[in-house]
Amino acid sequence: MEVEIADFYPRRNRRGLDFHYVREGDKLYHISCYAKSKKKEGNRIRYIIDFEIIAGKSIYNFSRNNSGNSFFFKYRATSPNKKE
Repeated sequence: MEVEIADFYPRRNRRGLDFHYVREGDKLYHISCYAKSKKKEGNRIRYIIDFEIIAGKSIYNFSRNNSGNSFFFKYRATSPNKKE
């Protein structure tokens, strides 16, 4: 199964951004390291990833809005088709 994750890069005179990293042991790797393809659309880059490669790993999302406020989210890559 393939999944899509998008990073947002700041536009001129803007501060908003959104980056994703995958934790492997005690290191963080940018999501692009796992991408089998990418597509640039304006200030957004969409990465297509085989879900099996990141399944069960921690994903870190670093964001900042245009006001300069920073946000950090951590979540685990789990299958949307998994029933518990």
